[in-house]
Amino acid sequence: MKKSAVASAAIAAIFFITLFLGLRIWASARAFAITGPSAIKQGADGSIYIMSNDVLYVHDTNGDLIDRIPMSRFGIDRVIGDFWVYRNGDLLLRRNVPQTLTASGEAELFARTGAGEKDRLGTGESILQRCSFATFQCKNFGEGGNVFDKLTAFSLMVDEETGITYLSDTVGHQLLMLDETGNVLKKSTARFQFPNQIVLDRDGLLYTADTNNHRVAAVNVEKEKFGTVEKEIKIIHPRNRLKPTWPMALARAVDDRWWVINADDNMSYGIVMILSADGTFEKTVPLPKGADPLRLAAAGDSVLITDPALMHVYTVSPAGALREDFGSYSFKLELSELRRERRMYETVATASMWALLMLLVVALALARQARVQEAADGAKQAEPLPAAAIPIGPGSGTRRYDYHNLLGLHRIKFAVVSVLLVVLLAFFFMISRGLTLFHKQFLPTALLAHFVVSYFTYLHYKRSYLEIKEQGITYQGMVRSIYSPWNGVRKISVYGNTSKIVTDYGNFSIGSVEPVDNPPGGWQDLLRPKRVQFHKELIEEIRSRAPLAKVSISWLVKYQWKRLPSAKNFR
Repeated sequence: MKKSAVASAAIAAIFFITLFLGLRIWASARAFAITGPSAIKQGADGSIYIMSNDVLYVHDTNGDLIDRIPMSRFGIDRVIGDFWVYRNGDLLLRRNVPQTLTASGEAELFARTGAGEKDRLGTGESILQRCSFATFQCKNFGEGGNVFDKLTAFSLMVDEETGITYLSDTVGHQLLMLDETGNVLKKSTARFQFPNQIVLDRDGLLYTADTNNHRVAAVNVEKEKFGTVEKEIKIIHPRNRLKPTWPMALARAVDDRWWVINADDNMSYGIVMILSADGTFEKTVPLPKGADPLRLAAAGDSVLITDPALMHVYTVSPAGALREDFGSYSFKLELSELRRERRMYETVATASMWALLMLLVVALALARQARVQEAADGAKQAEPLPAAAIPIGPGSGTRRYDYHNLLGLHRIKFAVVSVLLVVLLAFFFMISRGLTLFHKQFLPTALLAHFVVSYFTYLHYKRSYLEIKEQGITYQGMVRSIYSPWNGVRKISVYGNTSKIVTDYGNFSIGSVEPVDNPPGGWQDLLRPKRVQFHKELIEEIRSRAPLAKVSISWLVKYQWKRLPSAKNFR
């Protein structure tokens, strides 16, 4: 294969790798953006409200569809967190503000300090709004600064008899009591750890799934004693008593038994446990394989369970037996279409990943072919020395520079960066679940991008060299070659460890090159003045041989060169 063909194939490989990498990231993001049934509530009139893919579906108790309300009619692009439906038909939910935490906010979340100073709106306005179904107009729920303004997860419960709204600030590790206008009346002082779904029970206590305390806690709702834990139900894993439990949702059925979603270690794909009124474990609900239960709602003699992964709303009898899925035919049809669309994007993302892997194999084959071709071309040349050999002696006027010592440093850098990247991405993935768009495929995609960039950087170091002869200068890159006689060199720009050479036949940049006869050294050599000395000698030689070249050297490089033992004063 000719060099031109190899170069064209390499350019094509880079193009398709970039294309498939972008396609994978796009498809993964689109699949992640499709959300199934999440929050679910039963209104005062018995209607069932289900939030799914930013649309609120209203059903009667028989599962017949009453209304379908896109949240875009309220000016909301993406619904995040819980909601509440009032008796008069008003809707309480999160405002349409970007949900992006700062790095320090993510660190606060990971450290679980509950400080939450970096995950707020910071404007003194409430994150909540109360909207009217009649006019589709919304107004802030709370004003004056003493409001709930966190960007992170929360759950809602409203006692319309008293006008009090109860809110679990999950990341803030506290429960809040809000008045009828949305201002904060009281904050809990008990040591909660990621409180999630809350339920105001018939006994007058507010129950919360206190996730990281592995319990269901019942707290006093009187203002003076608000947040005081009156009793608790310890959640024990039914299969292994030593395994930690993570209760994240709860409901009390009509027969007074408790239903609790106990999440897995990654706060997903949990199990639904049925407990007696006093908290004794009785059984688990046999959900389908791959189910990811998220929220519960007691509705008549059934309990409804939302599953955003499989796109179902399960109907379960008091005995724990699955019934026909809840919802109208049109609702189920829309969920089926969402499943199909998400699977399509997931298929595109998976196919793109396989295409990337195959392109990497092709790139390796091209690199091998290029090395074979280079060796064959070297054997045919009149000069007996191949490309990687020691250069002709000083008397011949030929000198060659390459990156042979930098290759060793690149391998070390690749290993270190790979480990750091895995740790960093795993860190952000763990703390960003449900907060930012870190899809489960983001980690392998980022690692693949790192491997691709590192691989082509390695090829660049391996194949590139600079050759200086009496007649002119030759630059051999990974995919191109430039030769210019000395009178064709127009400009030499030196900045840092990199220099740019402008010629009539093309431009190229050179980095930390060194004479090929320089013996291999340790990676510490790249930090020593010898590297600067090589760079200085190379530029001086090009400058002396190219009489028409304009030389531009940054002040920092001049300073470094002056500190060398043999430095000259560059003006």
